[in-house]
Amino acid sequence: MSCICDFLFRLPLGSKFIVLLSTTSSLLRVTLTSLSPMTGCIQGVRENGTIATFNCCDVVSVFVGNFPSPICTNYIYVGNFGDNTVSVINGTTNEVIAVITVQEGPFNVKVQPRGQYVYISNFTSNTVSIINTRTLMVEETFVVDSPTAVVFSPDGLLAYISNGNSGTVTVIDTTTFQNVATIPVGSGVNSQPTALAITPSGDKILVTNQADGTVSVIDPATNTETTTITVGNIPQQVAITPNGAKAYVANNGDGTVSVIDVATNTVTSTISIGITSAPFGVTISPDGSLAYVVNESDNSVTIISTATDTIIGTITGGFDVPVEMAITPDGKLGYVTNSNGGTVSVVDLVSNTFIGNIPVGNTPFGIDLLTICTEPL
Repeated sequence: MSCICDFLFRLPLGSKFIVLLSTTSSLLRVTLTSLSPMTGCIQGVRENGTIATFNCCDVVSVFVGNFPSPICTNYIYVGNFGDNTVSVINGTTNEVIAVITVQEGPFNVKVQPRGQYVYISNFTSNTVSIINTRTLMVEETFVVDSPTAVVFSPDGLLAYISNGNSGTVTVIDTTTFQNVATIPVGSGVNSQPTALAITPSGDKILVTNQADGTVSVIDPATNTETTTITVGNIPQQVAITPNGAKAYVANNGDGTVSVIDVATNTVTSTISIGITSAPFGVTISPDGSLAYVVNESDNSVTIISTATDTIIGTITGGFDVPVEMAITPDGKLGYVTNSNGGTVSVVDLVSNTFIGNIPVGNTPFGIDLLTICTEPL
């Protein structure tokens, strides 16, 4: 074994250290919990309480001891459907730091796991643009039929793209950009799949079928639809809680939210927001306790307790036909796209109050957030 392996295996359990792995570009901060010299396996607890497991042979460098907290910056990527651009907002200053030209009709924005790339679904041009988050340039573009949304497998190696005009979900290898599979969903070509969500374990994908009023359940192991779940009228976005237990579906046509038990594929509750509210976006808080529903017609955000599946609050002020929302990792701030106002609203999620608007491009729609942390010198 290497000298680094020998050094690591001499550390007492409970040691705090930072490692740089050859398999990722980010630093890993852990408290040591177990060692296996026979296999080279090392296990520790991250600062957020999750378990990290890696092999000592993958360690490029190691720093032992208590270190200052990393400096983190949130970057918000906004797809401007009306002018074929993506605005990048620095979450520290709440200013646009870059405007990136993509192809026609950017509808959905999704950050790939590990954060190196952002995928933009260009609905009108039948393409997906891939933005490098380091250079803030489009690095790759590939063709897919009428893409409406993207989700990734937990390891980021596969992208699942809903195709609004063909009633399918395309599976793309994110290394080669080759089509791995095409999965029919809902009633067929006219089902209009609109949005997707994947469980944290990656064992189920939920797809909203706008025209059908259903949610398709896909098994990624076989790339097949296993069942459909009847929800409300014109379902739009769907979001799954961090523990994978529940999914929330915004039903744009009847002003409701369907709550799905992910294990049994059944609707357990229907929450009424208001027949004229036109709910579109759904985002779950990082701790899984709240679901935020963005209402187009009401110019509001409804707050739902995931413990009771009841409405516990509403945020208003400054919205102009809002559609989607992204939340910072600490759950304190929300960013909401205003499709009619050409802005992104910043919301304080501690006090549930509107802070202000950031001008972006024309008809901002899709939004996602990337957090980049650096170690202080």
